[in-house]
Amino acid sequence: MRLAHYQIEQIKEYINDQNIWYDDVREEILDHVATAVEERLNTTDISFVDACAEMFREMDINKFQRQKLKYEHLATLKEVGKEMMTFLTGKKLAFLILMITATYFIFSLSVNLSENIWFLSIYGPVILMIYFIIIPTYARRFRVLYQSYYLSRINAIYSPSFVLMSVFGWMEAWLLNNMTIAIILFTLYHLFVVSGLRIMHKTLKQVKANVIV
Repeated sequence: MRLAHYQIEQIKEYINDQNIWYDDVREEILDHVATAVEERLNTTDISFVDACAEMFREMDINKFQRQKLKYEHLATLKEVGKEMMTFLTGKKLAFLILMITATYFIFSLSVNLSENIWFLSIYGPVILMIYFIIIPTYARRFRVLYQSYYLSRINAIYSPSFVLMSVFGWMEAWLLNNMTIAIILFTLYHLFVVSGLRIMHKTLKQVKANVIV
């Protein structure tokens, strides 16, 4: 038997009362629970209320949310890595060469290397904040900050860029004395940020395509 609309609404109401931030996670849990309850009603002599109670006892909703975020986080880092590799071939290779050249000239012609290291470090997190502040405001109807797929990807890209910014600040004196390594590190950092921005652009398009407004 299929669940009636009011029964699905009861399950949804319970899920909404839990500490679940993301709309897509709620929908996934609802679909999972509703399917499992239907199966139990069809195969066992149990009431709807008892079937729901059993399912929620067996299923750790908050753990489910954490596991989904962890999966999205790791998947994002892998995707960024693959995107970075695409800059080694084709037309993107020219962009990579331009990036290396620009970094070299910034370090070679700079009067104040310390300020340039700070600028090259901080621009990444600042640009990525566009997807955390400006885009959610502009695309408010899509509730992007309530989509685990979107927000976990921002965190997966923003957190490493912020950590690297701090590491570069801590290594500043060493970087100033090891220019070649500094150029390599900052080129990789720029490549990570650019690849992350490309991934976030694709993610935003995917969220817009999937969210019903």
